[in-house]
Amino acid sequence: MNEEFSSERFQFLKIKNENEFLFKMKTGNFTATAIVNVSPIEWGHFLLVAELESALKQRLTFDSIRLGIETINLFQNPHMRLMFNSLLAWASVNHFHYHCICYPTELILDNIALDPFHKEIKVISSSYPLRALVTEIKPIESEINEKSKILEKIINVLYDMDIAHNVVITRSKENITRFFIFPRVKADTSIVSQCVDPACVEFSGQFPCKDEESWQKLDFDMACTLLGSVKIDEKLEATLFDRLKKSL
Repeated sequence: MNEEFSSERFQFLKIKNENEFLFKMKTGNFTATAIVNVSPIEWGHFLLVAELESALKQRLTFDSIRLGIETINLFQNPHMRLMFNSLLAWASVNHFHYHCICYPTELILDNIALDPFHKEIKVISSSYPLRALVTEIKPIESEINEKSKILEKIINVLYDMDIAHNVVITRSKENITRFFIFPRVKADTSIVSQCVDPACVEFSGQFPCKDEESWQKLDFDMACTLLGSVKIDEKLEATLFDRLKKSL
């Protein structure tokens, strides 16, 4: 899950077509490059690669967490979402990147109920099929910094415990950024389903099926079952939550 970057495998520096590079943006001393996603899930779906030339591995850090929060605050469209898959959570490229998708309607995570957990961290409503650690962030520089440090601590604990994870960054009706971290069972990427393989997009509430027959069979109960199938067991979750309360 914490594998180092490899120049031999596919990574975004191997892209030769200049037309696949859309634009660059800078936040502080951090630069990110927007790249065309050649396998888009939704119209306009693109990738945001942090410090392209630095060849960063697919792991969230303080700087890349802050990048995600600041990026979503730049978009006027309230339906913009940034998403991240760790290795063994359906990340297919070990070169740091966010998925950026603007799905043209409200999805469940945008305004789902949150319950208190510990200090600045909340948990997703127990009505959702799997748990997520959540923090809400106002568009204020000092708060972005403070919450990014807290989120990095959570990520570090997940790596210490070897727990794969998916992230969804969205905004509520009050224009507050919501940063969801979903601890999950490691994905066996050698097995690809005919319907959906639960990862960041599915956790956000969007279900892109691979074929029409599977889509016709998919209903609410089945969607909940698919999401819940990657939930970590209760003992591991309790250990994780206890450790986080001691660390934060």
